[in-house]
Amino acid sequence: MKQELEKFLDNMTTEIETVKTTLIETKTEAAEIHDQEKRHNDIIIYRFPESVTHSAEERKREDTERCLNLISNVLEVAMRMI
Repeated sequence: MKQELEKFLDNMTTEIETVKTTLIETKTEAAEIHDQEKRHNDIIIYRFPESVTHSAEERKREDTERCLNLISNVLEVAMRMI
């Protein structure tokens, strides 16, 4: 009886480890998919200077200003602010 119980517990331990591994892999895959979806509409502009401020709001404002400057002054596209 003791051997059967030990074997059962060993099997349960193995199954629990398998479930943990599967859960970690699934979480990792879900995070990657979420990250890809978040960046789906991003535009990459090579050699575009990155903002060095620590505030996300400030970086977004600077990026917006630089992009608008690029579009209107460099590419000479008329912009209409909505």
